[in-house]
Amino acid sequence: MNRLRSALALLVMLALLCPVAHAADDTFSENASHYGGEWALIALARADGAGDAAQAYAADLAAQLESCGGVLSTRRYTEYSRVVLALTAIGRDARRFAGFDLTAPLADYGAVVQQGLNGAIYALLAVDSGQYACAAREDYIRFLLSRALPSGGFCLTGQSPDPDVTAMALSALAPYQSRVEVAACVQAALLQLSALQEPSGGFSSFGAETCESTAQVILALCSLGISPDDARFVQNGHTAADALAAFATGSGYAHILGGAQNRMASEQAALANAALSRAAAGQCALYDMTDVPSFRDAAILRATRALIFKRLGIPHGLAA
Repeated sequence: MNRLRSALALLVMLALLCPVAHAADDTFSENASHYGGEWALIALARADGAGDAAQAYAADLAAQLESCGGVLSTRRYTEYSRVVLALTAIGRDARRFAGFDLTAPLADYGAVVQQGLNGAIYALLAVDSGQYACAAREDYIRFLLSRALPSGGFCLTGQSPDPDVTAMALSALAPYQSRVEVAACVQAALLQLSALQEPSGGFSSFGAETCESTAQVILALCSLGISPDDARFVQNGHTAADALAAFATGSGYAHILGGAQNRMASEQAALANAALSRAAAGQCALYDMTDVPSFRDAAILRATRALIFKRLGIPHGLAA
């Protein structure tokens, strides 16, 4: 029964993070052009560029925000996290979009963590993506560390580490791995992931090897600066990248081996492939979007301003 509840909880979490497509036969690029297609847009933007999809998405999101008065949800704050990540990926400032500060809700720690681990994970990824100021940043880090299993890794319920949740938490904690307490948590989680890897190189959740589990582990490894062919993550000569390729259907990816093409699987595989490509090219991690031109320039400006303020003896907080 506990295992069933865990499975249902994970499915709910993934459904919240990957909303339903506008139409079942939408292409990947078309999905990226609409509100709700954030993961597809991020994958495109962090690979070869989002092109026209970026403008189309921004227009659709602006219309959505106008219709709802800027309130995307009063319960699921991952709505804001996804949108902040997508806007940042295409070089738009999420603090000033269509008259709204979409990062502001992510400072509400209590509201965000009502969704548990996934709320905190994606809020942290979002605010860090463009180095946005967030009063709750340290709270999210502490929350994630407090939810690590004693044996290492993370799960939504129970005491057995889940590869998806563990990998997502590692992606969020990656920028802080120089901290002693974070480094210890990361190393323990990596040991668990290594032990959970299948002979194929892939990863399973609730008894089935899935594209999404494998993709999330790839994202975590790339975020941490670990090569997918690191000896800890090679089984019988197979890496997670090798396993991911086995889910390809020709025009997308399947949820399980031999299954039909699936939107969620295709989007997460695209994110993982973008992360692999960026790592191979020596580029910054997928969720580190400070290399996007507008944010790279803004980051330089903030760093310069902070240095000047420090030399003038002005409190650092005023330099943000």
